[in-house]
Amino acid sequence: RIIMEGLRLDKLKFVKRNKDKIFDTEKEVVLYFKMPKKIILKTLGLAVLEVSFLALACWLIIVFMGKTVGFQKVLAIKSVADLSSVIPLPAGLGSLEISQAYAFKVLGFDLASGVAFSLILRGLSLIIATIGLLILGWMQMKFFAKNIINFFSRFASQK
Repeated sequence: RIIMEGLRLDKLKFVKRNKDKIFDTEKEVVLYFKMPKKIILKTLGLAVLEVSFLALACWLIIVFMGKTVGFQKVLAIKSVADLSSVIPLPAGLGSLEISQAYAFKVLGFDLASGVAFSLILRGLSLIIATIGLLILGWMQMKFFAKNIINFFSRFASQK
């Protein structure tokens, strides 16, 4: 709020229209940082762990493709992959492949390697999402089974 008013951003039409949403988001951020430091550190630790695993996955994909890259190039490739998901293309199809092809070209590899990398990365994402959905489905089935058993036990105890 202080930055918005100090820079006179509240004069912009977009900011005026979304002022309530901006304040709600600001309240959420303030509430997050009022949490105990232990929770904040766990959250940041999990975020660092996630980024590390994703960078390792990218590095392994590139190594298995027969290329050698350093940590900086892996981060550059991963950053381009993340940025391509932000590009507002219709349906977003092909944006990852195009961006990776040119990122690999800039880093000294051929365009086909970039497209292959992006397709492998998409496949890996699908596998991880499928595993997550299976785990969620299993947990839901256990939850519903528990509720059904509780319902019938209460129903049977009433008689």
